[in-house]
Amino acid sequence: MPVIDLVRALTDAGFGRLRVPVGLGGFGVDLPTLFELLAQAGEADSNVPQILRGHFITVEILRHAEDQETATYWLRKVAAGAVFGNAQSELNGAPFETTTKVESVDGQHLVSGTKFHSTGSQYADYIRVAVADDEGNRWFAVVPARHPGVAHLDDWDGIGQRLTGSGTTVFDRVPVADHGELGHDKEDLRSLNSFVQLVHLANLTCIARSLVVETAAMVQGHSRASLHALSDKATQDPDVLGMVGRLYAYRFTADAVLRKVSEALESAETADTPEPSPRHTSRPRLPRSRSSTSFWRQRTWPSTLAVPPPYASGRIWIATGATPARRPRTTPSSSSPA
Repeated sequence: MPVIDLVRALTDAGFGRLRVPVGLGGFGVDLPTLFELLAQAGEADSNVPQILRGHFITVEILRHAEDQETATYWLRKVAAGAVFGNAQSELNGAPFETTTKVESVDGQHLVSGTKFHSTGSQYADYIRVAVADDEGNRWFAVVPARHPGVAHLDDWDGIGQRLTGSGTTVFDRVPVADHGELGHDKEDLRSLNSFVQLVHLANLTCIARSLVVETAAMVQGHSRASLHALSDKATQDPDVLGMVGRLYAYRFTADAVLRKVSEALESAETADTPEPSPRHTSRPRLPRSRSSTSFWRQRTWPSTLAVPPPYASGRIWIATGATPARRPRTTPSSSSPA
């Protein structure tokens, strides 16, 4: 399945509204559930967490926004299926300098500039663009991704992320959408650095899980061991089993770190968040054993996947449990040369 179709299938299933409050049409899941679901989706295609990174960052900005009218406007659009892309990074000599400008023409804000690394924007309905106004203030402008003044270039040639829409995006006098000014209040951006790094960790976790699955499948597909192996079968070779065990240990470590850190961020946000208004209230947190799998079970998963992600990430056993048989040692005969 092409990546863009996979992203759309996830969006149609409601994946993009995981963090939208229930009162606005979303699922209102907590952070540990979000990152676990991102990791599970990434097991199908590791491009997915990267593509949706900018989308979920935007949702977090909206969840923290002091401007409730703007937050409600966009969160309802996300609940209806809108996807956000990201356009922040620029090629310039000064760190944190933003050369993409927003100008006011006849009462309308227009965005012009170039972003060299804009992950997910090619798959998005709207793009959150880092801009600077005439007074030097930096904030985010939301613009329509399909406006004629937006040019998406598929020119990313860095290591990895070849299918994440991470190329250059050029903006030529693109109008800012209604309610399209975000991030004026820096309090709206709190905890975002931690959130971004957790998306990357979820991405690494899904890769570790897939590596275990694919390695086990490769070993199972080999009927013979190596020439000097201590077993006739690859699935009973101690060296092979040891390598798979190490891979599983790495996967287990990634799982544990993702869970613990996401729980810590959730705890920090909960402790630092005032009592929400009824319309922004999230649903009660589900038990961990149900919260992630219930999403997949209630959704129609793309038919190209053999099994939904929660069931593809279980523990892998490649051996029968029997102790690998050792080949008998041979001793030199008396007629053997010394």
